[in-house]
Amino acid sequence: MSYSTINFILFVLGTVLVYFLIPKKARWTVLLAASVVFYIISGLKFAFYILFTAASTYLIALWVDKLSQNSKQVLKKNKAEWSRDDKKNYKNKVKIQKRLVMSLALVANFGILAFLKYYNSFAGGANDLFANFGWQLSMPTVKLLMPLGIVAGTDTDTLGAGSVTRAQMVAFIYRLVNGGNKGVENYAASASRYTDVAQDAWYAPYINWAYAAGVAYGVGNNLFAP
Repeated sequence: MSYSTINFILFVLGTVLVYFLIPKKARWTVLLAASVVFYIISGLKFAFYILFTAASTYLIALWVDKLSQNSKQVLKKNKAEWSRDDKKNYKNKVKIQKRLVMSLALVANFGILAFLKYYNSFAGGANDLFANFGWQLSMPTVKLLMPLGIVAGTDTDTLGAGSVTRAQMVAFIYRLVNGGNKGVENYAASASRYTDVAQDAWYAPYINWAYAAGVAYGVGNNLFAP
């Protein structure tokens, strides 16, 4: 589900409506359910990430609460025996434990986000860097995409490698502006003004639209360099 489509807007409005209709204590369930549904709609494999985040955050919260409850019991049990400094030192120790647990939650959740967004770039950069020195490093890339609805792969499991071309960039802009590929067929019949853009090429309608809308032009000599 693309962020720029009417379906996404209706989804958000429906979620907000349900959120304010139910009691405050149960509102968190609406946000959790909406997040899971959104990821499942985008692709069932994406549900793992939101479920992992929800489960890990919930377990961490239970852990922190358990530390708090245990510390209260310990302080109550040793109230008469411990001095003020003893109590202060114990509270500081518990505070450090809580911070360590919270740090674990942050590393887990932001770590998975960083992996999804940056691992492939890191792996590709590392491979290129070592190749410059004549070393053959082959760090694998993973087939993971965030569900933005703007980019499609070469098939259901593969994005495809290589740099983004001018034709691809024009297609990205079209999909972002128009909420997908709707209406692109209206530009398919027009003959391209560029000699290197065949009329039956997949990117021809996007380039025709870009020229008509003033979004992108050629590189000169009636060439677009798609």
